[in-house]
Amino acid sequence: MNRHARRLIVVLAWVALGLACGGGQSGPGEEDTPVIAPAAVLVDTIIEGMVFGKPLSNPYGLAVDFRGTVYLTDAGNNRLITFNSELAPRSEVGGFGAGPGSFDRPGYLAVDNGMSVMIADRGNSRLCRYNSRLQYVNEINLIEFEDPGMFGRPSGVALTDYGEVWMSDPDKDRVVLFDNTGNFDRYIAEFGYSGGQVSSPEAIVSDGRDGFFVCDAGNSRITRYDRFGNFTDALGEDALQYPVSATVDGDGRIWVVDQALSAVTCLDRNGKVLLETGSRLPGATRSLRNPADIVVLSDGRLMISDSGNNRLIICHIVATEN
Repeated sequence: MNRHARRLIVVLAWVALGLACGGGQSGPGEEDTPVIAPAAVLVDTIIEGMVFGKPLSNPYGLAVDFRGTVYLTDAGNNRLITFNSELAPRSEVGGFGAGPGSFDRPGYLAVDNGMSVMIADRGNSRLCRYNSRLQYVNEINLIEFEDPGMFGRPSGVALTDYGEVWMSDPDKDRVVLFDNTGNFDRYIAEFGYSGGQVSSPEAIVSDGRDGFFVCDAGNSRITRYDRFGNFTDALGEDALQYPVSATVDGDGRIWVVDQALSAVTCLDRNGKVLLETGSRLPGATRSLRNPADIVVLSDGRLMISDSGNNRLIICHIVATEN
């Protein structure tokens, strides 16, 4: 075997190794592996009424940490509640006010791997950080910047692995990035109707990989950005009306809460509609009313904050029969 033949064999071996190690994975803009469409979602548990001596009132933002703990902003009671993985209430903090440990209509929230909880305290125009024991740590006060009119009320919030904070600002039609010290870095997206532009953005959630989905409610779509804030694509433009939140399940399906439809839509990663629920979920006695958020629980079920009905709905995903 001559030298050129040996070199060709080596090159082919490296190509084969690269493909075996994932060299064929899709990148931004490329199609993903098809996922199985769910047959339905079925309500199996409802949480409503008294929790720590007060009835749930306008339950809003939801988050789940790696232990399965569920975090809920109970906006009407201006408090943050945690539930254990069995969905039993565990702790609460809050009360109306503007000081540390108080809230004024808390909204969406995010939990990072280090168990830091960041809450969009809408009425106080700030982002509040708490630790896993629900102790106040610090805040990003949006009205204390040099230009008090620089930001509107916060809505969606997300945390990166590097401690950066993404925030949606529906009043100013922007997605904002703060660095890991809480200083303004840049605008990731500004007002518009196409590409990476946004209108009335709401929740920001992980895309299940290393980027983020922004619920671009005013443009009736979900926009996707990589971890550097670069726009990659948009989903659901033909199926959604006013998407306010989303979550990604273990099979890569995207579950979207549409507040205009009072319904849940399931998409694949290419934006194909897999399921549309309608406002009356199977197993529920009342239709959804102004649903605000959705998360995947540690056992794979979905939890929806049915804000207008002052309740939390837990749904089992019914698989499609083979």
